[in-house]
Amino acid sequence: MANLLKINEILKNSVHKSLEIRTMQKIDLPTVMDIEHSIQASPWTQLMWLDSTEKSDICWILVRNKALRPNGRSISVCGEIIGFIAFSLCADECNILNIGIKRKKQGKGYGTALLQAAIEYAKQYDVNKIWLEVRASNQAAIRLYQKLGFTEIDIRKNYYSALNLTDSEDAAIYCYSCKQIPQKT
Repeated sequence: MANLLKINEILKNSVHKSLEIRTMQKIDLPTVMDIEHSIQASPWTQLMWLDSTEKSDICWILVRNKALRPNGRSISVCGEIIGFIAFSLCADECNILNIGIKRKKQGKGYGTALLQAAIEYAKQYDVNKIWLEVRASNQAAIRLYQKLGFTEIDIRKNYYSALNLTDSEDAAIYCYSCKQIPQKT
């Protein structure tokens, strides 16, 4: 938990001062699944989310807090879930399993903040590489990954299956190297 607190401190000092990352709970699943169903062609099932939250995967939600002053004196905080990420750490690698931001909130830096937080978290565990797959047609996500330093490594043919096999889609495999390789002089 201390590592998540450090990540939230980084967010508080960024342009996204109103953001908070917290561990996903079962009560968050309906909202997370609504977001995912609105943005993904092949969303996870509830069973997949439950499995991921109950085992050793790390599942976070990105919450935007708004200070409300209903009577002008007291402040209550209302949190809006605007995104999620699920990833796993195994040995010296991290796998981004699922990530998404509400469609109306995309393009505003929230995905960048969430993925950067996951990268920083993974680095605290001496991860060397972070892996992910993305639909080859998802150019917005690919631009985000490349902007953050991910490199395309390979293509998995027909990775994303469709009900009719003619619409299956390739996945581009991306990798982020956490350790800088010293240059030879």
